[in-house]
Amino acid sequence: MANIIKPKRGPRLPTTTDLVDGEVAINTVDKKLYSNIGGTVYELSPSTLTPPAGSNTQVQFNNSGAFGASSNFTFNSGTNALVVTGTITANSITGPGSGSLSISNGIGDVVITAPVTTIGNGETDFVIDVASGIIDGAGFEWQTGDLVTGSLNVSGGNIILANNERIQNSTNGRVDIVPAPSSNSFGLSIDMTSKGIGTRLTTVTGSAGTTLSTGIIESMVEFQSPKLTLTTTTPATSVGGSLEYDGKILYGNASSGRGVIPVMQIASVGTTKSLNNATGDQDIFPAANNLIQLAANTTYIIRGYLLLNTGTTTQRHLALKFTEGFSANQPTIHFATIGIPTTNGSVVRSQDTAFFNTTAGGTITLQSFNTSNYNVWITGVIKTLDSVTITPQIAFSAAPGGTNTVGFGSYIAFIPIGTDTIASVGPWS
Repeated sequence: MANIIKPKRGPRLPTTTDLVDGEVAINTVDKKLYSNIGGTVYELSPSTLTPPAGSNTQVQFNNSGAFGASSNFTFNSGTNALVVTGTITANSITGPGSGSLSISNGIGDVVITAPVTTIGNGETDFVIDVASGIIDGAGFEWQTGDLVTGSLNVSGGNIILANNERIQNSTNGRVDIVPAPSSNSFGLSIDMTSKGIGTRLTTVTGSAGTTLSTGIIESMVEFQSPKLTLTTTTPATSVGGSLEYDGKILYGNASSGRGVIPVMQIASVGTTKSLNNATGDQDIFPAANNLIQLAANTTYIIRGYLLLNTGTTTQRHLALKFTEGFSANQPTIHFATIGIPTTNGSVVRSQDTAFFNTTAGGTITLQSFNTSNYNVWITGVIKTLDSVTITPQIAFSAAPGGTNTVGFGSYIAFIPIGTDTIASVGPWS
């Protein structure tokens, strides 16, 4: 026979007078159940079971005080796969410590298998191997921004730069392009540390098992559009095929040694240059190029030719000089002249010769002349201590009469051949 439990009941809220501790009563008016618990009457609310939101595998979350779920946030207990469609914001993502950590969007993956990180879709991948220091990015192109690396090794591929792209060392301006050291290894180092020093182009060779610092051949080169300027660094020994500049002279190198490449400073007459029908010193060349600057502590070879078209009225002598300007030390000079008074198309045997050992020069004609043409050949050497300016000049002993000019093709050349001791004239063995 079933037991029937009937709690107390009444048409009002029970009090502690109606119920002893632990008793239960029903208010027949509000149909609620009450109990005296420790001297206080409490309403006993029936339990309400709330079903989960959403569909199977959808993760539950607090949605404004109620259960919420979304098809964009699911967990599959069979595959241990948590799937989020949207953005995940996190300070860090920690993997299992072994195996692989994969992040996939269904098309491409980021797979981290310590110490290798692979980004790709399984067909075209970008691989970073920390242990071996290799970045394999075959098939990828860096589109925008800077790729900053400590060491970038490219194996079996190319670094291709498009317009306005560059390889830059922001610390010291040096970029090395070198292979692994071997008996036949060869590389190039470009060092743009200081514009004042110039860009250092360094060819690098080495032997098997050694570093590429062995056997360095250097040339100091500064590129400034539109010119190429060599700075004054010269190797101790000649290197075949190289071009050098010691501050005064250009040298070309063959396997047997180096030799001087003549570089002339020339003043010339492009058409004709008028001369005064008078005595006294006159500049031979036009004002734009009649002042020649010679460097200090340098030896020059002097070469020249003058064609003078003069009046025929007066017999006169001709003098040649090099008016100079220097700060303290006068240059040393030896020069000689050969002169012929003649006319176009004529052949003569007589000639005037003269020799001088000062820039003041002197008369270069043995006898006076009044022919319409006089030709002068000049040869010599000048050695400077200070920087020197030279102005070539001539002087008539009497006004020639008529029209007087320096003819087209007249020139004077100063060819640097080394330091003031002429010790650098090659070739060197």
